Amino acid sequence: MNEIDQIAVDYIRPSRTIESYLLTDIKNPDNQKVVYVYNYEGYHFRIFDDILELIKFMNNEDYIMLKDYSSNRGVDNFLLRFEFIT
Repeated sequence: MNEIDQIAVDYIRPSRTIESYLLTDIKNPDNQKVVYVYNYEGYHFRIFDDILELIKFMNNEDYIMLKDYSSNRGVDNFLLRFEFIT
């Protein structure tokens, strides 16, 4: 289980945002990771662990994302259960 802290919300358009989250492993607080969630009108969410990959996505280039979801619940579950590589 992870602690989730929202760092920022950047509005691209009124219905499109990039949300930045700091994830902290509850069992080992030294494990932390910043992830970025692209929210398209509240219907489609893409999760990135690298800001450069998010920029590639925004520029219609080849990119790597962690996961995509069609609901907030899916995003929340992913963030809570994100596994840190140690």
